[in-house]
Amino acid sequence: MSQINKNILANVLGRGWSMFSVFIFIPIYISILGVKMYGIISFYAILQGVIIFVDAGLTATLRRELAKGDDSNESRKSKYKILRSIEFLYFLIITALILCVFFSAEFIVGKWLNIEDLDLVATTRSIQIMGIALGLNFFSTLYQGGLLGLEKQVASNTLQVLWGVLKNGGVILAVLFIGKTLIVFFLWQAACNLVYVIVLRRILFGILKKKEPMVWLLSKDLLILRKVWKYATGMLIISIISAINNQFDKFFISSTFSVSELAIYTVSYSLAMVPIVISTPIAIAVFPRFVKYHSKSQNEKLYELFNNSFVLTLLLTASAGISLALNSSEFLLLWTQNTKISMLAALPAALLLIGQTLLSFQVIPFNLSIAIGDTKTIIKTGTCGIVLFIPLVIVLTKYYGIAGAAASWLLNSLIITPALIVLIVKKATDFSLRTWILMNFVKPLLFISVGNFFFYLIKPELDSNPIFGILYVIVSSLIIFLFSFKLMFRIKVKNTIKFIKNELFA
Repeated sequence: MSQINKNILANVLGRGWSMFSVFIFIPIYISILGVKMYGIISFYAILQGVIIFVDAGLTATLRRELAKGDDSNESRKSKYKILRSIEFLYFLIITALILCVFFSAEFIVGKWLNIEDLDLVATTRSIQIMGIALGLNFFSTLYQGGLLGLEKQVASNTLQVLWGVLKNGGVILAVLFIGKTLIVFFLWQAACNLVYVIVLRRILFGILKKKEPMVWLLSKDLLILRKVWKYATGMLIISIISAINNQFDKFFISSTFSVSELAIYTVSYSLAMVPIVISTPIAIAVFPRFVKYHSKSQNEKLYELFNNSFVLTLLLTASAGISLALNSSEFLLLWTQNTKISMLAALPAALLLIGQTLLSFQVIPFNLSIAIGDTKTIIKTGTCGIVLFIPLVIVLTKYYGIAGAAASWLLNSLIITPALIVLIVKKATDFSLRTWILMNFVKPLLFISVGNFFFYLIKPELDSNPIFGILYVIVSSLIIFLFSFKLMFRIKVKNTIKFIKNELFA
C-alpha cells in the first residue's frame, strides 16, 4: 500500500472515530446533563469551531513548510526554527484568548446566552474554565498540523483517537461519579487537552530533532517568519473569513434563541458534518503531495492527483450527504432516541446536509489553491460568501427560526461552491474548463443525485422496524457509489482494489 493510501486510511479512521464519538456521546450528554446544559456545551463547540478556523492560518503555514524539503539535518533545523517561531506566536494568542474568555464570562452568560433557569454563578465559572480548555485545544492543532505536514498521519490519528476516548468517554465517568455539573465537564476537558498537548509536542519535536541539539533564539530566529509572512497573512484572512462563514449562524442563534434551541441546531449540524468528515481525510493526505508536485513543477502528476481526489471526494460525500438529507428524520430518531428532538431537528438537518455536501466539494480545490500559494481566489469568494450569508441568516432566521439559518447555509453553498471550483480549476490547472466541469463535476453529481432519488422513491415502508430502513439507505447509497465509481474511472469491478492501491493516488 502506498504512503498516501496509508495516510488516507489513517485519516479516515481518525475522522471516522471523531464522527462516531459525536453520535455516541451527544445523546449520552443530553441524557445525563439535560438539553439546557448541553446547550452550553454546544456553545463550547461553536467557540472551538471558530478557533480551529482562525488557527488554520498559522497551522496551514506550518503544515506547508514542513511538507517541503527532505529529511536532511539542515532541512530539519530550518523546520524546527519555523515551528518554534510559530509556537511563540501561538503562546501569545492563547494567553490573550484565555484572558478574553475569562473576563467576558459574565457578559456571555448574562447578556449573550439565554441560559433559561441554569444557575448564573455556576454557568459563569464553567465559561471561565471553558476558556482554558479552548486555549489548550488551540495549541494542540499546531502540533497536529506539524505531524500532518511531515506525513506522520498514522501517528497523528492514533493520538487523536486515544485523546478522543479519554476526553469524550472519560468525562461521562467524571460527571457521573464526581458531579453532574458543567464545572466538572469543562475541568475534565481542560485536563485532557493539557495531556494531549504535552504528548503531541514531545513527539513532533522528537521527529525533528532526532536526538540532535537544536537551538532557537527569540531575538534572531523569529525573523525566519519573514519568508512565510505573505502566505501566513493570506491564510489568516482566509481563516477569519471561513470562521465567519462557518460559525455566524450558530453565534446568531446562540444570542437570539434559548440554549435548548441552540442544542437542537447543534444536533442538526452534527449530523450534517458527515460529508465534511468524509472529505477531510482525503484532503489532508493529498495536500503534502500537492505541495511537493508543485514545488518540483511536476504538473502532470499534480493535475492527475487533483482530478482523481476531487472526483472520489464528490462521489463519497454526495452519496452520503444526499441519502442522509432524504432520510434525516429516521437517522435522527435512531441516533438520539428522542422523538421530540428528531422532529425539531429533521428539517434543519436536511437543509444543512445538502449545504455541507456542497461545501465538501470545495475541500480538494481549496487545498490545491493553498498548496500552490494562491490565497487571493479563496479570499475573494469567501468575502462574497460573507456578504451573502450574513443577511440571509438574519432575515431567514427571523421568519423561519433555526430552519431559516439552515436554509441560509444551503443557499450560500449553492452559489459559492460552483464559483470557487470554476475559479480554482481555471487558475491552477490546464484543464479545458467546460469539459472538466461537465465530465468531473456535473456528470458524477447527476449520477449520485438520480440514484439516491430513485432508491428513495422505491423505498419500502418499514415503520415497524426503523433499523431495516436505515440499512436500506446505507446499502442503496453504497450501490450508487460503486456504480458511479466504476463509470467515472472506467474500471472493471474485479480491478477496483488494484486501481485504488496502484493508480488512483499514484
